[in-house]
Amino acid sequence: MESLLRKLVERHPEKGPEIIRLAGKDSDFLSVCEEICMAEKARGRWEQFPARAREYEEILKDLHHEFWMHLQRSTE
Repeated sequence: MESLLRKLVERHPEKGPEIIRLAGKDSDFLSVCEEICMAEKARGRWEQFPARAREYEEILKDLHHEFWMHLQRSTE
């Protein structure tokens, strides 16, 4: 878990403290973070097959949207 959160914090350093805080208290948010990590690994495995890789791009797009919605709700 720690490495996946580290990756997300490195990508979004301005939201780092909020990502860590929210992952510790919201299991749904933590699940989204885990799913992002899994989808990124899967996309990497399918790079040789562009159609399949695009499917994972769509999955990641949806997961990132959910990730940002959780962050936005937590600061309201």
